Amino acid sequence: MADLVRPAGTTGHVVFRGEDDAHSLNVADMFLNARAADLYRAFTNPDRLAAWTKGRTPEQADRTLVLEIPELGTTAQLTVDEPNTRVGFTWRQDGWALPETQVSIDFHPTLRATLLTVTHTGLAEADVDAARALWRNHLQSRLHRGLIRDSGPVAVVMGRPS
Repeated sequence: MADLVRPAGTTGHVVFRGEDDAHSLNVADMFLNARAADLYRAFTNPDRLAAWTKGRTPEQADRTLVLEIPELGTTAQLTVDEPNTRVGFTWRQDGWALPETQVSIDFHPTLRATLLTVTHTGLAEADVDAARALWRNHLQSRLHRGLIRDSGPVAVVMGRPS
């Protein structure tokens, strides 16, 4: 059973807490005139990933893709790789209550666009707003500006239990 929680002083969003106190954040964004393959490469090609995140992808001995974004305190390791469909990362964020969370990114092609959905799970309640800001203000807007030119984000953000 999940509890509905509205943090004090917030408007416009709802947070759900699962029995284990873990939270999930969902972000959806439509990329007009973008193919799922283009977005997939943005998350799996080391040069493209580093370019739009303004991070770096140091080469790993085992060929595992790792992303480091020092300015955001982010380290992410690719754990799921389903070409043009889904990628997943183990996510580490400096200053967050829980040392490790999981991110799943799905690509849903339509006739003239691709819907990208991000599910960030295992968040502490204290980190939900920081996760929302990370995806909306930093990574999501950078992907629009730096990788694919379109009419801009159409985003839906909501919290739900993991």
